[in-house]
Amino acid sequence: MHSTLIELAQNVLCTVAFAIFLLPPGYLAVRLLNLKNMREKSGEEQLLWSVALSIPLALLLGELLGRIMPPSGVLAFFFVLALAAIVLLLVDSRKLQHTTGISKQTYLAATAALLLGVYLLLTLIDVQVGNRLFVPTVLTDWGVRIPLVETAIRGPIPPLNPLSALTSAPASPMRYYYFWYVLCALPGRLTHADPGGVLAASAVWAGSALLAVFFLALKYFVGVREQLRSRCLMLLMPMLLLGLDILPTIAIYLNRASNPYLDIEWWHADRTPALLTALVYAPHHIGGLICCFVAYLILVAEPNQTSPSTSWRLTQAAGSAVLAGACFAACVGDSTFIAFIFVIASLLWSVDLIRSRQFPQLGVLAASGAFAWLFSRPFLHELKSGSSAAHGFAEFAWRSGAYAQETFERHHLLIAHPLAAFFARQAFVLTLDICELGFLLFVAAFQIRRELLPALRGRITLTLGQRALWAIFFATSISWLFISSSVTSAGNDLGSHAGLLLRFILVLWSPPYLLELWALRHTFFQLPLRRQFAPGLAAICLALGLAGGLFDAVLHRVSIPLFDAGLMKRPAGTLLSDHLGERFLAMRSAWRTLDKTLPPDARVQFNPFAALQPALSRYSNRQLVASDGGCGTAFGGDYTLCPPVRAQLRHLFDEEKTSVIVDSVTLNAVPETTITVADFDRTCHALSLSAVLVESTDPVWSQPGSWAAKLQPAFDSPTIRAYLCPGANPLAASSTVAQ
Repeated sequence: MHSTLIELAQNVLCTVAFAIFLLPPGYLAVRLLNLKNMREKSGEEQLLWSVALSIPLALLLGELLGRIMPPSGVLAFFFVLALAAIVLLLVDSRKLQHTTGISKQTYLAATAALLLGVYLLLTLIDVQVGNRLFVPTVLTDWGVRIPLVETAIRGPIPPLNPLSALTSAPASPMRYYYFWYVLCALPGRLTHADPGGVLAASAVWAGSALLAVFFLALKYFVGVREQLRSRCLMLLMPMLLLGLDILPTIAIYLNRASNPYLDIEWWHADRTPALLTALVYAPHHIGGLICCFVAYLILVAEPNQTSPSTSWRLTQAAGSAVLAGACFAACVGDSTFIAFIFVIASLLWSVDLIRSRQFPQLGVLAASGAFAWLFSRPFLHELKSGSSAAHGFAEFAWRSGAYAQETFERHHLLIAHPLAAFFARQAFVLTLDICELGFLLFVAAFQIRRELLPALRGRITLTLGQRALWAIFFATSISWLFISSSVTSAGNDLGSHAGLLLRFILVLWSPPYLLELWALRHTFFQLPLRRQFAPGLAAICLALGLAGGLFDAVLHRVSIPLFDAGLMKRPAGTLLSDHLGERFLAMRSAWRTLDKTLPPDARVQFNPFAALQPALSRYSNRQLVASDGGCGTAFGGDYTLCPPVRAQLRHLFDEEKTSVIVDSVTLNAVPETTITVADFDRTCHALSLSAVLVESTDPVWSQPGSWAAKLQPAFDSPTIRAYLCPGANPLAASSTVAQ
């Protein structure tokens, strides 16, 4: 069978296997705890709660149980949960026989979830055509994420960092939010599928849970009661929206001197990802968003009005605090920055609860925070020692200020007067913000005019859910505009995650504004010109945002094949080599050869400065010594051990003849020398390596007389070779394997 069909079948199998872990926990919580009268809800709403609740519960259970039980024990626990859920479902099925049929809107929503899953599965697979392998653009991020899933399947909790092992001792534990990868390890162990397929399947479930949270939030946060199902369907279109990214993208494509990006959002270094983009590139951050919003949904959902006694109401409050705390704790270990933003939101909401004298609700919120700390304490203890390459968790900084300054300097737009330069940068940042939000900026203005201002003037009374959502809105806006992360050199993670939450809220608020625009379709041209401006501009931004979102959704799949076929200009940024399809297939074949040749605990190394470094790490299935210029220590390990190891690897791959900037440090060039077999043996011994991969773009490949030219490779192809180190202890006698 064709390798692509095999991979697709494995991904579908993983998606089905995830149901064992991502349905029973939430369903059992809904049925057994009966918090907020869950048993009295409709079957559709119970399903939504089950899908949404299972994400945080499975994340937390998988991590906590994995610390005290072997992997087989954790799997057995979830199988028991699945069996209990099946029994309860069979009992409930008798009641469902007397219920009315499923509505048309429910069928449409289920179809949308199915189509989203199909899109994700088809987008996230590697497609082999002849001797070429075409990968999606997520390769740039999944080159890190897939090894993290691999190590979670193999190892203990906390998982070991697969991207860094700078001493002969075992690799350091991960110092990173790893709960999602521990969750992925459960179906990974069950199906023995490729970690990339497991991660793709997790994106499918994250997308389904995101839809569930959207639909629940529309009821409990926005307060929609009439035509709820129709309003839920209206959310599907704004979920696809980008800002005005299509405009700079068109300018880049039309400019012959510019190179297009593999993703149209990459034109802006301090970008905020769209919901679909985040789902494709980083499903764990969508998982973190789901965890925190589910926690707030538990806190704001209507209390049980038929409670027979005060003790029962206290039990309900305690149950809500525990369950919400578990959701918050799951977010802490799944997407720490999102959890930090919700800490700010909870502080703002607490002030509002104190002002409105809702002390019982304040007590439940405080108790949920205490339980969150208790459940996440083991993980927080691991984070106490931050990476020595870090500069701090967060700092106050005006959003995109550094990017604006860099852009001005790159284009020689230097303004002598300090005050004029300041205002010029702020105008540039404001333009970026408008481009980021596009149509959603009109939604924000509409919601402020429609709900916030009347509430402040005492004309309307906001529900508990509406006020909680405004607290989240202000917390995300503050974090998006004024707080920046600086843990790694990868960019402003905190700002981008805050922007992701901000998009979620604005999409949630969009249906009333969409209805208002739709109502103007017959009378728009009869309005005075000044009243046409705002809705007309909003409609244009909506069209541009939808066009950008659809174009980007297609680009995720086709940009690398188009570039490889010569139908697209050389992309800016990473993956600058030619013949990408052939190179990717050779890389995968080389790693598969090493997988059959070396024991599971072997260490393999490639050039951490390679042009195709994301692809080399994406297919890795063994421990790496240093995955990048920072030796992979952003995910665990001691950065102070990195410089000497980095120097050895620069010498081994003949990268010393060019200077490079790593972690704001310039590594100067040195005169070129021949890299001998003795150098290879010495590096293998010093770094405890079993094999070394060399790509044809590495300088040592073409150096006459180097070790790459003299040694016999264990795997040989026109673009990549694998060399076994002395004393590698292969599983079987090695022989040269040609692709």
